[in-house]
Amino acid sequence: MIRDTLMVIDDSPLDLAILREIFKQLFHVECFDEARSAMAYINRNSQRVCAVLLDLVLTRRGAGFSVLQQIRSMEKTWELPVILITSDAQEHNVLTAARKGAADFLVKPVDPITVQERVCGVVRST
Repeated sequence: MIRDTLMVIDDSPLDLAILREIFKQLFHVECFDEARSAMAYINRNSQRVCAVLLDLVLTRRGAGFSVLQQIRSMEKTWELPVILITSDAQEHNVLTAARKGAADFLVKPVDPITVQERVCGVVRST
């Protein structure tokens, strides 16, 4: 099966729409506004997902770290590249992201070309 799906998990409808638009020509994009449905999708479709773009703040500060840990803890997804994205680029968040196994860390608002390059670079390197 081809890994052609980029998952975007973000509780902002505007950010989901922007990211879908940025990536629609490059990937099949699946958007989720909360972690539970996103994790259910990953469990059913892990063989199709090439990367996850994950908001650090999903309804509460740091919730993205919990989702990252869930992805890292499952045998079928522990190597799946997860790119954290947030408007809160404090140094401790960047360091925690790296320590918990995030492939990259991006700051909102995203530049479309930069976010495409960084996500595609992560996908190519896996």
